[in-house]
Amino acid sequence: MKVAAWATVAIVAIAMLVWNARHPQPIVWDDANYEIQTIHDAELARSGGPLRLAKAFIFEDVERPPAYRVIAFPFTFAGASLRGLRVVSIAFFVLSAALLYVGAPRGGAIAAMLFALSPSVIAGSEWFGTDYPVILASAMLLAALGRPRWDFWLTAAGVALGLLAKSSFLVFGGTFMIARLAVEPWPKKRSVFLSGAIGALIAAPWWFWNWRSAIGFANYSRLFPRLASAQNTPFVNFWYFVIAAVGLPASIAIVVLLWRSNGWRAALPAIVGAIALPLTAIFSPFLLERIQAPAIAALAFAVGTLAVEGRRILIALGLFGAQLLLIVAGMFVDPSSWPEPASRIAVALMRKDNVDWSFLRPYERVSFFGLAPSMSPPELAIPRQRAHETVQTMWLWNIDQGAIDWRRIEEQVRKSDAVLVPDPATVHPSPLRGLMPRDLAIHNEHDEQFVTLVRSTGLFDESTRAIENVNPYTLRVFVRRRG
Repeated sequence: MKVAAWATVAIVAIAMLVWNARHPQPIVWDDANYEIQTIHDAELARSGGPLRLAKAFIFEDVERPPAYRVIAFPFTFAGASLRGLRVVSIAFFVLSAALLYVGAPRGGAIAAMLFALSPSVIAGSEWFGTDYPVILASAMLLAALGRPRWDFWLTAAGVALGLLAKSSFLVFGGTFMIARLAVEPWPKKRSVFLSGAIGALIAAPWWFWNWRSAIGFANYSRLFPRLASAQNTPFVNFWYFVIAAVGLPASIAIVVLLWRSNGWRAALPAIVGAIALPLTAIFSPFLLERIQAPAIAALAFAVGTLAVEGRRILIALGLFGAQLLLIVAGMFVDPSSWPEPASRIAVALMRKDNVDWSFLRPYERVSFFGLAPSMSPPELAIPRQRAHETVQTMWLWNIDQGAIDWRRIEEQVRKSDAVLVPDPATVHPSPLRGLMPRDLAIHNEHDEQFVTLVRSTGLFDESTRAIENVNPYTLRVFVRRRG
């Protein structure tokens, strides 16, 4: 089992490194936004010194706790690229798996394998975002359960890092700590409470200033009106959690391993942690699988602790092997046409849209209308941001803004150096890559009317550009005439 566990973790980590090498550009809006923030932090440190940087960690990007930036800072300051920052995230994945392995009282190998094979965990670890520190924080809290000598400091560090990593940790970490206090005997309760209080105290300054922004943004992310759907009933979300966060083969393996298992009290804090976070998502109109990574870590730990040994282990290993094959297969074959349980696993390391927008570097003010892969304000800004040049990018309209205000849009167009709009006939849905048919239909419905508006200003030269991508499309490019 030990060999199987570490082989699984190693294969997934190497696969993520290969995936990283194939994606030099940001894969989504957030990926670019986080890279830009770390570039900005490095610039602040050079121009304003440590005090200015410390203020930025507290008072800039106030919607997201700053752990992802603080950890990344020395690497960005030393010149690390986006791919270098992703390597840091992947290293945290390996460290988290190791903590689960050594922390589970028994069954650490099962815990590490379940964790490493989760599409949710892979999605949160392969890219550079806010997930990698909260995953490690969750693993720290879980490892503390099985390592009494390390308990106090693992719990304090886990609470501090979790609260400074992601707002969703309030749900996971809060319910986990309450469950621990409920099951521990009194002398232990005092130690758990004190260590948790120390961790919370470390994180308190950031939360004192930014709790409103952080909670508001977390709630917006939970609802996410653009992609929310009335079809996302609790049952649909639960099924999506099973196939997209855990994986169907792994879910079946969990049932096999836990059938008629005893001793549930010993794993109660992990069980509570595994339930609370998914429960909030299941009853929401939108479920994003990578947000569930802490819950997956807790589920893996609980299963490892409670798993019934014997022939069941062989059945579980076979199911784990099937899930690993699907994950690796997604790197070489596009799973878009696969049946859903399989495609939702293979999507973890599939090729993502990855456009090189370097042709926009000469233009300081870039605006766009419509929706297409890799076309978002931070992704368009990346070429100039990496060159430490000023840039303004604007999405001229999206559904969150309500009715289209054509007068305001024309004002912004006239201020732009370059204006972009996709040819809607060439942009096709790709649900596995987050490009939903409804979203495309709404945002590209008025593209032709927008093109007419831009042409009527008489300020721009018009051309078309083929965007080479996993999902290629044609882009209309309007560049301001000289003179």
